[in-house]
Amino acid sequence: MSYVNPQVPHEVNVTKESQVFSLVKLLTAILLIIVAAFIAIYFAFRWSVHFIPFSVESSIAQGIVSRLVENPRGSQYSTARQDLQQLAEHLAQAMNVPDDMPIHIHIDKSSTPNAFATLGGHIIVTQGLINTVHSENALAMVLAHELAHVKNRDPLASLGTGVTVSILLSLLTGGDASQIHVMASNLTQLSFSRRQERLADEDAIAALQGYYGHTFGAEEFFQVMAAEHGVKADQIEFFQTHPGTQKRIETILRSQTGHAPELTSLPDSILKIQRH
Repeated sequence: MSYVNPQVPHEVNVTKESQVFSLVKLLTAILLIIVAAFIAIYFAFRWSVHFIPFSVESSIAQGIVSRLVENPRGSQYSTARQDLQQLAEHLAQAMNVPDDMPIHIHIDKSSTPNAFATLGGHIIVTQGLINTVHSENALAMVLAHELAHVKNRDPLASLGTGVTVSILLSLLTGGDASQIHVMASNLTQLSFSRRQERLADEDAIAALQGYYGHTFGAEEFFQVMAAEHGVKADQIEFFQTHPGTQKRIETILRSQTGHAPELTSLPDSILKIQRH
């Protein structure tokens, strides 16, 4: 007696879905897993950033600032930088910036009104911004805003976010993982979220209230930018991720009560470099 294999039905092990649809489902699942992993890493890093010693951040910053700043030369700029440094240190005390977070002020010769904080407590102020302000109070508002970023560890958090995005893009595009350090090195002039910017404004307003006893004059820089550039002010680099310029002015004005006192004059060293 011989055995004959039964005929296998054609529908066995054959999906009713098209191969294209199955591939799309697989790729979508992989993408969702990667995105979920990115979100988890993102929030984990932002939560843990305050536990990372500031000395580690400072070591990362070594060599970065020299690529970011074009320092104007001359003794007048050296004196102006020292006076800016002193003002920043006074504001840092008013903001209770920890002693293990040293602040380093730099002047950049760019004519674009701008200021930004980067890793390791380095704050860069441009010649263009210095040319714009007419009181120490206005300058202090900008410095205090950047000091708040340093205190809140926003530069390190933003760097971690940027590196995470770079890794995600590398995974999605099949890029060379060895290039991630190159991507990270390009994330030196860091951008912050609107929430980070709003909190930095609030901290700066509180700092000026504590240091000067009022916040009059703090709105000057923003008013000048709004008057000179109108709605385009929000397209200037300093304002791109910040809350709207008019909203920032309104927030500062709401903090002002009583009669406006005489504003604090700019240091002579700052006035001298304004004339150049």
